[in-house]
Amino acid sequence: MKTRTKHILVAAIVVVPSIAALTAYGLWWRATHYVVERKEYHDAPEQHAVELTDDGIEDKTPTFDESLVDSRPLGDWEVNASAAVIRLDCPNIKPDVEEGMLTLHPSYADAMRAPQTLVYAVLPSANLVDGAAKQFDDGLYAALDLACYRGELGLAPPPREVIRALFDALPTGSPARPFLAAALELGDTHVPLERNEEEAKGRFLRAFAEDKERSKPISFYNWTPELQQVWRFYRFLQHEFDEQSGIQIVKDIAAVLGDRPELLNQYRAINGFYGRLTNPLICLPADALIDTTAPLSKLAAEWGARWATVAVFPPSTSRETELFAALFEFGVPDGANLMAEFIRRVRSGEIDLAPDADDGWYQYQAYALEAMLMPAKAQEKDKLLLTAKYKKR
Repeated sequence: MKTRTKHILVAAIVVVPSIAALTAYGLWWRATHYVVERKEYHDAPEQHAVELTDDGIEDKTPTFDESLVDSRPLGDWEVNASAAVIRLDCPNIKPDVEEGMLTLHPSYADAMRAPQTLVYAVLPSANLVDGAAKQFDDGLYAALDLACYRGELGLAPPPREVIRALFDALPTGSPARPFLAAALELGDTHVPLERNEEEAKGRFLRAFAEDKERSKPISFYNWTPELQQVWRFYRFLQHEFDEQSGIQIVKDIAAVLGDRPELLNQYRAINGFYGRLTNPLICLPADALIDTTAPLSKLAAEWGARWATVAVFPPSTSRETELFAALFEFGVPDGANLMAEFIRRVRSGEIDLAPDADDGWYQYQAYALEAMLMPAKAQEKDKLLLTAKYKKR
């Protein structure tokens, strides 16, 4: 009993001074030290090769215009901000205090109804305005595309009827018969064929369906079943033939067009419409082969086509398509950033987005974006001070 009591006393003698020492150290540390909590936010790693820099205020020289008085007085004061410079930036999101900024919403309207948004006066972003404009552009293009497909523009009968007339005029045994029959089937029109022609039509349709890049509708072409049909019908007939593969198909179509002036005019009206709605055709149309045996390369030079191929309804060209074809003649290498390269060359002046006389609506849309890529050329350049982050966004 005495031994146990002795051990307890020894332990108490050791522990009590230790606790006292720790307490004293804690009081001394608090008196001589303080803690600063600092949060750092870092930019995400750069994902593209386009070099961007902040604008300098020394480069901005807006002109004061005494007539430009803000219609909203500030108390008894009138405000004239005509010589003011507005700085636009996209600051980093702070996930710990701005968690709502990381939430993706199905629509702009849904985002504006979010609880964290209701406490602010919402200013529509450039993205919202651009999104609304794109919806309008897409809707207008879809309406025009459907009107042409239905034959409602007064330019020509529906393209399916033009293709059906071509099919009916083809000679027996022509390889163009199953090809056009496949296109008509994609347009929900069925035509009678011989057994071997049915087999050839099936091969055309299977190859098309397996090529998802060609056959799968994208963008507004998914709005309605009819627009999906429009996509597949035209995309199939955009198939490009060269002198080593299937050229006889287009030669037979050209022969029919050459013998029927009215049908030729209708065919040209359809291609002419799309050449203005989008852009000039990138390859030769079938009528380029009428009454000629010249090689496609020679015909392409004469017709101003960029590619020495031929299609029933050729696709359109664009500045970016032309650039990529020139840069990557043998295919796009892994890791290539096509859009960054395009933007870099627009900014350097190597590519001019200004529409030519023959360019279509698509090029005018691209030209409208030039102010975003080259704000230093815009009318409001002296009024805006853009940070590199804003330009990137």
